[in-house]
Amino acid sequence: GAKKTEATNFLSNVLFLCRPENFSKQLEELANANIEALTFDNVEAAYEQAKSRRIDAAIFDMNVATEDEIFLLASLVRETTPGKPIGLGFISAGQTAADEAALAYAGSSAFLWSPVPAVDLIDQVQKLTKLGGGGGKSKVLTVDDDDALTGFIKTILGGENLEVHALNKPIQ
Repeated sequence: GAKKTEATNFLSNVLFLCRPENFSKQLEELANANIEALTFDNVEAAYEQAKSRRIDAAIFDMNVATEDEIFLLASLVRETTPGKPIGLGFISAGQTAADEAALAYAGSSAFLWSPVPAVDLIDQVQKLTKLGGGGGKSKVLTVDDDDALTGFIKTILGGENLEVHALNKPIQ
């Protein structure tokens, strides 16, 4: 089921895959911070919403669906806004955390441990919405053990208004 917060003058909105009853205080505080939380407790409904509306960020509670379903949803949400970065956050499924590499591959910009205090959730949502807010440069990470190659890539892409970081030790 879907539930929208009740404020009207939102500065941003966040797609929130969660069980709303587990986040009632946090949802209330998000509304007070002028953040519209579009809450869904299933992956399909969340994806349909992402296709039909502008989404500034997304938060996924890992307790709501399988890791594979959530990572697929993260990928699909990103595809709904080509060329516009969307900040993605993940909330742990209790004592165990998803594999960090899998979270990075899914595009994670934030990871929160459950239970999430309202103030921490608001802080992360505000950071996530700034990622896609325009005005900032898109970021590129280039990894190769050849310094000359990464330097060349950094020079070329840096001239295209991209923020480029180079790593010359692939293990990093």
